[in-house]
Amino acid sequence: MPLRSAASRAALKERLLGAMDRKHHPSWARFEAGELSTAQLLRHYEQEWWVITRDYPVLLARVLGMAPPEAVRAYLAAEIYEEQTGGLSGTAPHADLFLGLMARLGADEAAFDRAPLLGASRRLLDGFDALTAGVPWQVAFAATALFIDGTAGDRALLAQPADRIPAEAELDRWLSRHPLVRHHGLPVGAMVAARAHMRAAIGDRHRAWAALLDHTPSELDDAVVAGVEEILARWLDYRAAVGALWEAP
Repeated sequence: MPLRSAASRAALKERLLGAMDRKHHPSWARFEAGELSTAQLLRHYEQEWWVITRDYPVLLARVLGMAPPEAVRAYLAAEIYEEQTGGLSGTAPHADLFLGLMARLGADEAAFDRAPLLGASRRLLDGFDALTAGVPWQVAFAATALFIDGTAGDRALLAQPADRIPAEAELDRWLSRHPLVRHHGLPVGAMVAARAHMRAAIGDRHRAWAALLDHTPSELDDAVVAGVEEILARWLDYRAAVGALWEAP
């Protein structure tokens, strides 16, 4: 039996999409326009390594450890497996793909573990820690699987058929427009993680949203939305701090 009516499910979805629509910071336009040097860009990726990339599967495992329903466990288990091994996409652990891409930009892998965290980066990490400990699994799921892997483009992805997989030629066109390719000289073939993510993005986002919306009773709506709004505010502060870092000499 459904936990809620279709109308109330749609209302929660719209509230959450309204938050995801705002997951974009104006400073990122400089990256998209090719205005950043590689050194400036690496300052961002050093923070991203600690805040998102390195321990994302650990955050998902925390949610799994809260014992959500079987369908949600299956989704989380698949995501953890892919992030930790690359087994579903036939690639490699996503953290390794990230570091390999950074090496193509001339970065020293060891520098990422030595990079100091910005205060805003630490506050974002603290937010993830707080929202994956001692709260309903729905709040933890929304703050991690829904928010971290999602973008301001989630609304557009959810408007497409869940089983649509872009053709390789379409992926090539998208990747050829990626700022790392257009402005920083990376070949399209180096964008292994981005290709795997884009190939699976439509189905993944449909599954993530369904996992939450199908298993959240209406009395948790406000807590779920508040968790996403809190992590969004911390994420926007983090992106603003990175943007300020780009201005430093």
